[in-house]
Amino acid sequence: MRPRSSRASVLWLLPTGLVRVRSGLMDSVANSFGSSLWTPNPGHAVGFDPTAVLAAHRTNKIIPFDGIDSALLHSGVTTSGLTVTMVDGTRHKLLWLSSEPAHRVLTDRLLPMLGARLIR
Repeated sequence: MRPRSSRASVLWLLPTGLVRVRSGLMDSVANSFGSSLWTPNPGHAVGFDPTAVLAAHRTNKIIPFDGIDSALLHSGVTTSGLTVTMVDGTRHKLLWLSSEPAHRVLTDRLLPMLGARLIR
C-alpha cells in the first residue's frame, strides 16, 4: 500500500488549458516547499503528449479552456479548489492547500480567459 502523500498532483497552467498530473512521492515532497501550480515562462516551450498524460493515470486530466462552460473558484480555511463544468456536462474538481498561491494565480490568469464563465 502506498502512503497517501504519493497521491498528490501537479497542476500546469498552459495557454490552452489546465493539465493535472498525478505526481509521485518525491515530487509531492518537493512541491510541499513551493506551489504545485506551475506556469511556464512565456519564453519557454512546454511540450507534452496529451495521450500519454491521460494514459499514465486515471486521475490525470486535461481541461481545455475552450471546453469550459463554467468554473467556480473557491477558497476555504484549509483547502481551496476549482470546480469546472465542461460544455458536455463533465465536471472536474481540483483541490489544493489554501496556503498555496494557486487561488491568486488562477484568478489572475483565468479571469481574462474565461470572463463571465469564472465564478469567484
